[in-house]
This record gives sequence, structure tokens and C-alpha cells, in this order.
Amino acid sequence: MVPALVALRLCPNAGLALVAAGAAGLATNIPFSVMIKLGQDYLPSRPGTATGVTLGLAVSVGGLFAPVLGAIAEAHGIAAVFTVLCFVPGLALILGALLPDPAAPAVPDETTVLDETTVLDETAKSRRALPGRRGPRR
Repeated sequence: MVPALVALRLCPNAGLALVAAGAAGLATNIPFSVMIKLGQDYLPSRPGTATGVTLGLAVSVGGLFAPVLGAIAEAHGIAAVFTVLCFVPGLALILGALLPDPAAPAVPDETTVLDETTVLDETAKSRRALPGRRGPRR
């Protein structure tokens, strides 16, 4: 992404700037699936929530910084905005390096009660209903 942003910053004409903007946009959207998977690794019991929070934060942070970038553009010009954007991936790399590793999911033993209606089956490693609390047959 950084080379595309630098190319966009240094483009001498509109045609090359359009190609660089397309490359920067593509490079920005490619890691979304990786970010979603990482969010789901941090919250394995709630993958939908993790996906919503990950995408929601990504879009919200972008929306919050749009006025800041607009103020920079008004004060120093568009080229200054692209210069600032060239440093954002480095900041993301530093913040990403500070993230702890997602915890490995703990595998409960055969007698662990997951809630009042289910237990973990040792052989199948799946949930099954306790005797007397069976739901409809599938």
C-alpha cells in the first residue's frame, strides 16, 4: 500500500495518478478479510460480533479522520494529505505489533458442563442434550 500511496503523492499527471489511486484503493481493501479473521480469533465464541466490531471500527475510524485530513488539505494542500497517508501504514504496523496473540481456545474435558442443558461428549467432541431434555428430532 505504501508504494501506491507514494506513487500517488509523486504522480506528475492525472492518468498515472488515477492508476496509483486504483492501486492504493485495492491495497487498502485486500486485508479486510485478514482483519476480520483476526477479530474472530480474539472473540471465537462470537464471530458475528467480532466481524461487526472489526468492520465498524475500520469504517468509523476512517470517518473520524476524514475531517482531520480535510483540515490538513485546507491548510497545506492535497499533497500534504497524501504525505500524511504514507505514514499511516507504519503506524498501523507498530500498533499491530503491540497486539497480544489471540488465546488458543481451551478444550474442556469430558465432564465440563457448558450450560445447564449441554455437556461435552468426549468421543465426538460435540454438544449433545442431556437425557430428558431433548429437542425436536432433525
